[in-house]
Amino acid sequence: MQALTCARCGVRIQPGRYCPSCSVLLCGACARESKCPADGRDLRKLRGSGVFLLVLGVALYGFALFSVTLELQSYERASFPTTSIANVVSGTTVKISGTIEASGLVAIELRGSGNDHYWAVEPFNLTDGTGSLYVDVTQVQGSTSFWVIGRGLHGDDWWDGDAASIIGHVAVFPNATTYIVAQFIARTPNGFAGSGFPSLLFASVATVAVIGGSIGFVRFRHSLSRHRQGSATYMAKVQDWRACGECGELVSLEAQNCPSCKEIIPRVSRSLSELPTLQLATKFGQRSLRERVAVIVLGVILPTFLGAVFLGIIRVIGLERSLQPSLLLLPIFAIVSAIVFASRFFFPTRIKLSPELIVCRKVLRNVSILTREVDRILTIQKGNRQAHLFITRGDQTVGFGPGMAQADFEASRAWIRILAEATGNRYRENVPLAEALSFLRQREPVRQ
Repeated sequence: MQALTCARCGVRIQPGRYCPSCSVLLCGACARESKCPADGRDLRKLRGSGVFLLVLGVALYGFALFSVTLELQSYERASFPTTSIANVVSGTTVKISGTIEASGLVAIELRGSGNDHYWAVEPFNLTDGTGSLYVDVTQVQGSTSFWVIGRGLHGDDWWDGDAASIIGHVAVFPNATTYIVAQFIARTPNGFAGSGFPSLLFASVATVAVIGGSIGFVRFRHSLSRHRQGSATYMAKVQDWRACGECGELVSLEAQNCPSCKEIIPRVSRSLSELPTLQLATKFGQRSLRERVAVIVLGVILPTFLGAVFLGIIRVIGLERSLQPSLLLLPIFAIVSAIVFASRFFFPTRIKLSPELIVCRKVLRNVSILTREVDRILTIQKGNRQAHLFITRGDQTVGFGPGMAQADFEASRAWIRILAEATGNRYRENVPLAEALSFLRQREPVRQ
């Protein structure tokens, strides 16, 4: 894909400051006052949020599909024929309906609140006109799902004398007494069916997100296309300039002092062709002990533990009862944590420094900037940790340091000194983190 360039000065940029009237994108240095240099119109932020909405919509469609699956299962339970207690047969799965006969007032109680709720169930008998059957509540005890146990009439609780419908497996005690192992409990034989509202809600929100994301994505791509067309005829182009290393103001190549901040402009004393080509890499073993311990805990031990806990829950209560939002957070967090820390720390980052490009290759992302466009060079220090940071006039950034061998880090420092002399930039060495952040904020375009 062709790189985007500022319509005014030609440096490579990321989609950002956009002039609606000229239909062009500008870099931060050319948009210092958040105004278009050609016509003075206010610039707006060009956002690629359409992709995010599309991804969100697809994810919500997944939730809707999962919800539909649960709904279909609930409809199957609702359509399951009811069997009278007198006709139940050992070894079969049946649906029976009748009246709860409990030893106390409350047979099924909803305890806790919010996402911490669960059902506390006391053993009881279910009686219809043909007989009475003992209900084993082992499988539904402690359930957090309203698919497993529906809400009762008394503030969600179930009392002695309430009507109930139960689906379960019929078994026989050693003394030849028949009983039923409850798997699902509802108020009526048709009460097992879901309302369909969650599926409809997820599908509706997903559809809105996909439509909005599609519109946003098309508009975003259209804006980029118009920028490429409008850049050739933009009326406020500049040549033979650079940004002041202190304030970011545009200055001519011959200027000795910045007209805005009055700082001295460093002179170019070397050529980019004098830069050697370096191939560097970070390694996990080169990181500090604290970092390695944190990565192993958060990237290996914690995901393994969460995965094991979720598998244990499935083994105890079954897969269907485990597929609920509060429990699904366990495997989701485990997967995200493993991916984030493994990709960022376990795998090496490869850096290539050459006269033309600075390239940083990671597992999930590659970044490159042109050396001739670099106008801010810092080595940031926090405690014993150091990192080199390169920023271009178009606000593209590459940084590296932690995990690199000290010899390689110093070799890159020597390379940076040549780069600073070849581009006429000031190299800020060993800048404290707070000072570096303050300097970077000073270079941000003025916001209205």
